[in-house]
Amino acid sequence: MRVKGKNKYRKGILSFQVPYFTSFFERNMANKIKGIGDRLDEIAKERHALHLKEGDGGSRLGIKERPQTSSLIDETRVFGREDDKKKLIEFLVTNESSGMGVSIIAIVGMGGLGKTTLAQLVFNNETVADHFRPKMWVCVPQEFHAQNLTKAIIESITGTKQDLSDMDPMQRKLKKLLDGKRFLLVLDDVWSEDHNDWDLLKVPFRTGARGSRIIITTRSEIAARSMGTTYTHHLEGLPHDACLSLFKERAFVGGDSDAHPKLLEIGAEIVKKCKGLPLAAKTLGSLLCSSIDEIWDLPAERNDILPSLRLSYHYLPAHLKQCFVYCSVFPKDFLFDKDELVQQWMAQGFIQPRGLKRVEDVGNEYFDILKWRSLFQYTRSNGDNKYRMHDLMQYLAQSIANDECFIIDPCNKSKGLRTFLRHAIILGNNPNNNTLVLQGVFLNLRCLRVLDLSNLGIEELPDSIGILKHLRYLDLSVNPIKMLPQSTTSLYNLQTLKLSKCRKLLELAVDTRNLINLRHLNLEETDQLESIPSGVGELICLQTLCKFVVGAKESGNGIGELKDLINLRGEIHISHLERVRNGEEAKEANMKNKQHLDDLFIDWHYGNEGDEEVMEALQPHTNLKILKIVGYNSIVFPNWIRDPLFPNLVRITVKNCGRLKLLPPLGQLPSLKYPHIHNVYRLEHVGPEFVGSGCVKGFRSLESLDFLALYSLKEWCGVQEGDFPCLRQLEINECDKLRELPHLLPTVEKLTLGTCRGLTVFPCFPSLRTLKLVNCDDNILRLAAPYLTSLSSLTIQSFPKLTSLQEEFLQPLVKLEELKILNCRELAYWTMEVGLHLLPSLRNLVIQFCDSMKSLPKGMQNLTSLRDLVIEYCPQLNSLPEFGLPVTLQSLRIIGCGMILEQRCQKEAGEDWPKISHIPNISINFKRISRCSTS
Repeated sequence: MRVKGKNKYRKGILSFQVPYFTSFFERNMANKIKGIGDRLDEIAKERHALHLKEGDGGSRLGIKERPQTSSLIDETRVFGREDDKKKLIEFLVTNESSGMGVSIIAIVGMGGLGKTTLAQLVFNNETVADHFRPKMWVCVPQEFHAQNLTKAIIESITGTKQDLSDMDPMQRKLKKLLDGKRFLLVLDDVWSEDHNDWDLLKVPFRTGARGSRIIITTRSEIAARSMGTTYTHHLEGLPHDACLSLFKERAFVGGDSDAHPKLLEIGAEIVKKCKGLPLAAKTLGSLLCSSIDEIWDLPAERNDILPSLRLSYHYLPAHLKQCFVYCSVFPKDFLFDKDELVQQWMAQGFIQPRGLKRVEDVGNEYFDILKWRSLFQYTRSNGDNKYRMHDLMQYLAQSIANDECFIIDPCNKSKGLRTFLRHAIILGNNPNNNTLVLQGVFLNLRCLRVLDLSNLGIEELPDSIGILKHLRYLDLSVNPIKMLPQSTTSLYNLQTLKLSKCRKLLELAVDTRNLINLRHLNLEETDQLESIPSGVGELICLQTLCKFVVGAKESGNGIGELKDLINLRGEIHISHLERVRNGEEAKEANMKNKQHLDDLFIDWHYGNEGDEEVMEALQPHTNLKILKIVGYNSIVFPNWIRDPLFPNLVRITVKNCGRLKLLPPLGQLPSLKYPHIHNVYRLEHVGPEFVGSGCVKGFRSLESLDFLALYSLKEWCGVQEGDFPCLRQLEINECDKLRELPHLLPTVEKLTLGTCRGLTVFPCFPSLRTLKLVNCDDNILRLAAPYLTSLSSLTIQSFPKLTSLQEEFLQPLVKLEELKILNCRELAYWTMEVGLHLLPSLRNLVIQFCDSMKSLPKGMQNLTSLRDLVIEYCPQLNSLPEFGLPVTLQSLRIIGCGMILEQRCQKEAGEDWPKISHIPNISINFKRISRCSTS
């Protein structure tokens, strides 16, 4: 149920105005079920008596059959699809197909994005028309019938109505019409996800010539896959400018908005809300003069938006409809985490068990289907995979949920309420008052299944939470809470407990073992957690346990608690391994049988003599993908870490291993891509043993290698040809004693060297494109210069003694496009002006924190490819070069270079203004200056 209300439990502390969700079907269900059954029997009898056919009830829901489309289009009314059109045309006419001679291109996207329009643009393109004969366009009915479609395709070719009705003669005729011809067929608006439908329809297409193409438009990626698409074009929303142009074309006669500047201003705000959806821009543009605030208020006959979007909902299976509508409780622009949403669906009972399959896996399939049907859009946020709903999809979910809405007072009893999200509550700064507020919520909302109180500044959770016996999902993440009340252990139905980033959390409730249905316990980044309560090992349903803090075996919370948790998956961090006394005790963890674990992080806060024995006993299952070892205190690693029988191990981190003197032969791990060796400060030598010597040797999958803070490392040798065939990135930092880098690393494209002042040899890296040098000796520039002929990006940072850049260093940099000089405090000047013509490809130049730099090179006008110039915090730089800056420059940014330079660059009046007046984008000390205006 969706709930909207306002109430103040205590003045200034609590306010509500947010959706909640409860099950319409569970209210009084026990009392009504017999009556409902009887009523259904009556309805069934009446249907027979009236000779009614089964229907979908679509008209009542505002669902109407989409009008048939044709291939014709007025291209003057289309905006912003040139790039999509070009990409599709290129694929159509240049890529030869394989197999049966015809390839399928799918245009996929949510309703209203303009998939049909794009297909029409491509279909009518002259190049396409010359390339394909015949061309056919068929609008696919929502009920996919191969027989009717075959007939429609024949009619599209012949231009005449066909009298044939049987499938066999129709397919024979179509086969004859296509035989040996390079054809193009557009199937517009495909809904069917059944590959059997397509298998029957496609048989005659096999006779077409190689290079024939079929374009389908669909909202469903599942439908596209079922048809065996060769290429899927995921259509995105229009750029803002194109969306605004489309809006103006519909809102103003001839698209001329000059006579209505005020309306245009309003229109621009409306277009922002369309979020790139052409259908919304067209509809709202046509209704600009109406005083309508929400698209839901538009009369049905004037609103194409909701009916179009409702089709996506209408054709969902029933079990997915409730999952989709549930999303209406989240605020606009909410970033969905897939696992969190699935866990909330589980808590609501929306996911139907399927055999022996995990409920979470079934829920993931639900989510994927909604995503493939364009109801969710993928995005990245802070490096994580997230999903969002288009605003109009969110409105759609809310409009459907309105049929099951009621208004409640959240501080009065609301027995049916099942979801309470943190967006509903605002807490003050008084912890005592906040506790009372939460206590009131718990006492009055006893049927909650989902409770999200994350990031609300909660320091103490009231004991009354224990009365929420139906609770299945509890999120307390990012709160300064120190401990959980004992009453939380009476939440016997709890499936998910999230405490991530509760950095002050010291302990869990003693009887956590009572939470027998707990499946997910998230303790990520709980830095001060001292121990895990005894009995956690009895929670055999547990699948997520991000962190396990080892206690003493005598206290009942030793590492043996992990023994029976064989369903653990994802990641686990086992901390305080110094508390494990020997290998026998470590073996009780039964790590070898935890086949679903992907990511294992083990750490010692200080070392013991038995570390090697403990480490040997912690051998994980061979399915492991990521391994992180911190604080290990033995001289060598155990045998299992070098075992090629770990075929899935992709990433290894070895950090703060103070006694380690020899790296394990990681080259024997066939899938390893990212080894990270950090602060192994007694390691002096890396030799052939690192590559390995068994039947599997050489880092055949390695893409990136980091050696960081290896303060004693003097030598890295023994590299043979072919040992690193895929290495693209190499970073060596704080290895001051290292004298030489190995040769035979031909694939390295990006190299970072930091605080490696002992290097006397710089080998050839023939594929090197990006080089970053930090806090190195000036001599490295001379050593590297001969091998930088292919370099495109160079950063020189924190060279304390660098006073100038010489011509012999610049001369090989003929392909350099980006140069950054950062924090070189003594750099006073560059080479003479004659050297700058040696950088013919330079496009971006950044100079920052060069305290001694008094002037830029006089010949900067010779940098004829330069586009962007950034000069920041060079306090002695008082003027620009005498002969000015390149005419090609598009952007100039100057910050913190003193008042004199700012005055000289002053618009119109400054001495250096003529040198920069041609530059379109100028920013000086955060003030933007243009040739027309200043802001």
